[in-house]
Amino acid sequence: MTLNDITYDLYSVKNQEEYFDRIQQFDCTIPGGRGSGLNSALKNALDNDVTTIIFIDKSSIDEKIIGFCSYCCGSVVVAGDVFPAIEIRSFATDNRYQKLYLDSLDKTCSMFIIEYCIAYLKNISYNHIFARYILLYSEKCDGLLTFYRKANFDSFTADCRSLRSRGENNDIYSLLHVIEHDDFIE
Repeated sequence: MTLNDITYDLYSVKNQEEYFDRIQQFDCTIPGGRGSGLNSALKNALDNDVTTIIFIDKSSIDEKIIGFCSYCCGSVVVAGDVFPAIEIRSFATDNRYQKLYLDSLDKTCSMFIIEYCIAYLKNISYNHIFARYILLYSEKCDGLLTFYRKANFDSFTADCRSLRSRGENNDIYSLLHVIEHDDFIE
């Protein structure tokens, strides 16, 4: 697979039927069962208050979904001040593609997708909402923390009560990616 084989689309009610079968086949579960909740996050993306980008392998006969990123508006408290943020609510790569190496980019498919999502969300910030941060909450796993750190996310202390109230895993990392804006007024 090469970069030319990857395309993306915004998943919406308009194209729900087109992607239904491929979404049912998406599986990001890794040995030990981790990630299975993200399979249902993609299946239920239209029922939540998120926007979802899906990445598609055009080189496969049935154009498999490689991965997805669901995001929404959020906020983060830094040094006692509240700032607008874009929250990556769900991010996953299908287990068949997680370690797939893209020689032309010198990175894994997963790293390409997260970097693409970061650039996409920064563009939204620069042109629309002027958020200072991209934030995400990840289950505690050293491999995931290493992955997100390579994508320039740093750990931060967050009040995770809202996550717990939705019944999600209490054992999570809070991660923050700073969006550089040259013209922030201090």
